[in-house]
Amino acid sequence: MVVRILCHFSYHVLQGLGTSKDEDARDYFSNMAKHMIPFATTEEGDRELIELAFSKKKADERKDWLRQFKVR
Repeated sequence: MVVRILCHFSYHVLQGLGTSKDEDARDYFSNMAKHMIPFATTEEGDRELIELAFSKKKADERKDWLRQFKVR
């Protein structure tokens, strides 16, 4: 017997920070508990990798890091 569970999901595709609307920002920041995802590093070096991935100051290092990626 196959049971189908229908769920309703809504999504919003963002191309970048410039595509957010004022109403989106109001929604996100009015309920931070709903939208904030807790994060904790689990291994040595995680914090540095997060910094490398997202820091504006590390853009050139990030490009070099991504160039080293090899598809398996």
